[in-house]
Amino acid sequence: MAPYRLGRQEEAYRLARLGCGVIAMTDLELYLKRRMATELKAGEEAADAPDLTQKDYESYAMQKWRSSYGISKSLLNYYTGLYPWKMEKGLRAFLKKGEFSRKCVKWAPFLTKPMEKRRELTVKAIEDMLKEDYPVVFAYHTFHPKVHSLHLYGELDRALKKEKAERGDDTVASHYMTIIGLIRSKDGYVLQVESWGRIYYVRYEEYARKLNYFSNILLIKREKA
Repeated sequence: MAPYRLGRQEEAYRLARLGCGVIAMTDLELYLKRRMATELKAGEEAADAPDLTQKDYESYAMQKWRSSYGISKSLLNYYTGLYPWKMEKGLRAFLKKGEFSRKCVKWAPFLTKPMEKRRELTVKAIEDMLKEDYPVVFAYHTFHPKVHSLHLYGELDRALKKEKAERGDDTVASHYMTIIGLIRSKDGYVLQVESWGRIYYVRYEEYARKLNYFSNILLIKREKA
């Protein structure tokens, strides 16, 4: 699946105090707005919506922080980051305003399933969303960062070979990101993700070992008929 470019996330460092969850949701909404604007240009198959300026990006992020995805000053909210229920509520309101085929939003949709089934259903949901051009906001969290930090590979080949981290790679212990591609391999799946404007690759099996309420995806699905 071809990679997306989600807005102007490279400028998001200027807004780091808003938190990675706010930035991930900002990028998702801006990507969908851009996609919808492109599709509405009748008769222009290759038409593209105008690029965002840095000022536009920062203005939108601040607006969403104030109206939908704010983080309170409480210590609990500060350390946990953007609450999933706020993500659900804010994105649901956004989708209802547009001509989108998917409008139902659910965090951690398969949490009640046994772990093996949960992993199977989650990767299938990721694949289905990407096929319909919906990037997938997701989170990874561990209480044991020295042991279970998630590897972000800077190159696909090293993710496929499960090599040791090198320069250009990264690790995260608690972070919201966006899945923009899914690669099948003989050993499973690799997620192509975007974090702070950079593209990384994550082995799905490594991510899914911590598939719980804190490490999960924001599912966007079609409404039932």
